[in-house]
Amino acid sequence: MNVRVTWPDVYTHRMRNRSSPPSTRTTTQGRKRRQNALLIALDPAAFGDPDGFTAAVDTTLSTLKGLPAADGVAGVYYPGERSAAVAAERSAKGLPVAPKVRRDLTERADELGVVLPEAAG
Repeated sequence: MNVRVTWPDVYTHRMRNRSSPPSTRTTTQGRKRRQNALLIALDPAAFGDPDGFTAAVDTTLSTLKGLPAADGVAGVYYPGERSAAVAAERSAKGLPVAPKVRRDLTERADELGVVLPEAAG
């Protein structure tokens, strides 16, 4: 029987064997860590003509991107721009895995008899 197990499967299994899930572990200051998110969806038509709204957003972003970057900074970014670039890069090249995490995953995979895929790059 062939079973395909991915890196996330092995890592999730390892994480389940710890005393608490990663989202509720305490910080070095003794506070609980929580992962939160806020999503707000707006209908552009609520602000008037959708094409006019799109044009105004495009103008705002063009103005923002035209601003000079601070010394030592690669550029001026709008919210979500860097995240989108990182997501595109990781989709193309794969996710980076720290050496210690890879060792831990490899050890656990060996214990479970799982053959892991080759690392990309």
